[in-house]
Amino acid sequence: MDMGISLKDILEYAVQMEIKEYRFYSLLKEIVKEEKFKKFFRQLYEEEVKHRLSLEKLQDKVKENQDLLVGSPEYEVYLRALVGEDSFPYQRDNSLSLEEILKEAIELEKDSVLFFTQMKNFFPFSLEIIEGILEEEKLHLAKLSAEKLRLSS
Repeated sequence: MDMGISLKDILEYAVQMEIKEYRFYSLLKEIVKEEKFKKFFRQLYEEEVKHRLSLEKLQDKVKENQDLLVGSPEYEVYLRALVGEDSFPYQRDNSLSLEEILKEAIELEKDSVLFFTQMKNFFPFSLEIIEGILEEEKLHLAKLSAEKLRLSS
C-alpha cells in the first residue's frame, strides 16, 4: 500500500519539471524563425538547465532524509498532474503561431511557479535554492507575458 510521497519523489518531480521546460525551449529555439525569439528561447533554455543542476545538488543534500514521507498519495497525484506529460502540440505540428507558442510557454511557466511555490513547504532547509528558482520562473512568466502582449497589440 502506498503510504505517501517522499522528499526524494518531490525532488524527482521537480527535476522532471525542469527537463520538460528545457526540452520545450530547446525545441522552440530551433523552430521559431525570428532571431529575437531564437535568442529569447535559448536564454530560457539555459536558465532551465541551471535550475536542473541546482535541484540535482539539492538531491545530494537531502540524501539522508530522502525517504522521509512528507505528503499523501493524493498529493503525489497532484504533483504528477502539475508536471504533466512531456508532449506539446507543436511536436506534431510546428505551424503554431508565435502567439500560440507564447501561450503554451506561459502555461508551462504557470505550472512551474505553482509547483515551486508548493515545494517551499517541504524544503525549509533549502529555501534559498527553491526561492531562487521560483523567482526566476516568475521572471520567465513575466517576460513571456510581456512578449505575448506586444504581439497582441
